[in-house]
Amino acid sequence: MIPTTWTSIPYKAFYNCSGLQSVTIPDSVTEIGERAFKDCKNLQSVAIPGSVKNISNEAFRGCNKLVNVTFENGVERIGDEAFELCKSLQSVTLPDSVTRLGKWAFRYCYNLQSVAIGEGLKEIWRGSFQDCRSLESVTMGDNVTTIHNAAFQKCYSLNEFSLGKSVKLIGEDAFLACLQLQSIELPNGLLE
Repeated sequence: MIPTTWTSIPYKAFYNCSGLQSVTIPDSVTEIGERAFKDCKNLQSVAIPGSVKNISNEAFRGCNKLVNVTFENGVERIGDEAFELCKSLQSVTLPDSVTRLGKWAFRYCYNLQSVAIGEGLKEIWRGSFQDCRSLESVTMGDNVTTIHNAAFQKCYSLNEFSLGKSVKLIGEDAFLACLQLQSIELPNGLLE
């Protein structure tokens, strides 16, 4: 249990704590520091309250057994590689409050099956869901304007994708090797 006196979880605070299985983050916390829970190999569940505005780079990278992560409305920024290599993660729902999803945020989440992106996000950055081999469905809010390079590259199982109405740009290799994707409806305003 993290003390309610903490307003942030410091850099590498629980790095490589292999015995840690679950964590409760109090409402006093507004930021999860860089690599705060990186390589906590047995961490299985985490609930991130809406008080947390920023999840820093690599905060939960390499938490191999992390199956369940919930984001309350209020979370705004998810850093680069924040959940990369969380190989057991099965689903992600980003609330409307999320305005930034970093590069490679969920890359190599091999068991991730579904993603729902709220209305706050405007850009899906480079490789955000790259190599999520079990990812089958993605739904996104209508405010996404840009899907950057390799965002969904090598999502071999992706067969259901709902593009938002505001998408203007799709980057190189964004859907490269999405072998199961049979159709995708492109919005009228798409520029490239």
